[in-house]
Amino acid sequence: MKKIIILSTFLFTNMIMMAQTEFRAITFQQAIDAAKVEKKMVFIDFYTDWCGPCKMMARDVFPQKNVGDYFNAHFVCIKLNAEKGEGKDYARQFKIDGYPSFLIVNADGKEVGRHVGGSSADKFIDKIEAIRNPDLTPARLTERYLSGERNAELIQAYASMLMDNAPLGGNTREDYRRIYFAHVDKVNKVVQDYFTGLSDADKMKPENFFVYRKYTRSVQEAPARFLAANRKKFAPELQQEVTDMLNQLYMDDINACLSAGNIGNTEKIRLMKKEIKQLRLNKDGHYDGPFAFLDHNADTPTQFASCIDQHFRKLDGKSQIELIDGLMGRFANASQEEKTVLARSIRNQLPDMELDVIFMATMIIPELEGTTNRH
Repeated sequence: MKKIIILSTFLFTNMIMMAQTEFRAITFQQAIDAAKVEKKMVFIDFYTDWCGPCKMMARDVFPQKNVGDYFNAHFVCIKLNAEKGEGKDYARQFKIDGYPSFLIVNADGKEVGRHVGGSSADKFIDKIEAIRNPDLTPARLTERYLSGERNAELIQAYASMLMDNAPLGGNTREDYRRIYFAHVDKVNKVVQDYFTGLSDADKMKPENFFVYRKYTRSVQEAPARFLAANRKKFAPELQQEVTDMLNQLYMDDINACLSAGNIGNTEKIRLMKKEIKQLRLNKDGHYDGPFAFLDHNADTPTQFASCIDQHFRKLDGKSQIELIDGLMGRFANASQEEKTVLARSIRNQLPDMELDVIFMATMIIPELEGTTNRH
């Protein structure tokens, strides 16, 4: 029995190691030598003991399987402490002045490119791949796109590059938002035009799922309509992911209605209820809570307060935030007494709220109670 436990522990440990980025305990020169033999480049994580983003990347990003699969396939990976041992010397040689700094070095020991700072797993892979692959540099991506080339890798990389270079102009917050969202619309058009040109068979390929995951914002958009209409036609192993994406899109639209206070959304909500039922997406009842707040039985402040008492805990954190944020708009014309009732119901939920929900609640409660102005 003891041998079985030891063997199971060994296998489990090795499975974890296989699923994460393999940073080798070797010197810089040994990494260069290994890169020559393995026909790879060297990936160097320059970190310090005090760097918060360094710790975040080590804890949250590098252990992810998709990150490990990518880096282990393309690089000999090492970590160098920029303030200790040989890491200090190489940090000086490569002029490292921000942490974490991630360097790509070829088998001759020359820098190919670098990325500074932490980021999410998908974005981090995109950044490093753009350095590793000359065809994914901003200039080359633009050239390829303007020449008429269209494929999943190009469109995903080109759209990501465009988003990373969003303009930051404008003298006011409103100007900034107008300029930024106009740019977002431009990027989305690039992706949507690509999607429109795909055959139905291509729209079902995993390589094109980035359109649904990253560039579809509502169940009313064409990619979401395609998912809903063809959910059972996707390969069996992909159908759960399709269902998850549809659920996320419906919840995004529902949260937008919660935040907007249901103003002008009656027909949209009716259609969403109908479609969710037709698609059998509410088997576990997770839509019941949000829809309770969008129902006509929650039209008045008193009814809504009662709904908070009964259903608020059924909402996830994001839905709770959107609901609270929309309260003042939803009941702008309510009496002070009615607003105070709403504030009391929100206060009663505070002990069970997550921190980010509490933050939103503590801004809205004084407004409802008439004790402060919202800025």
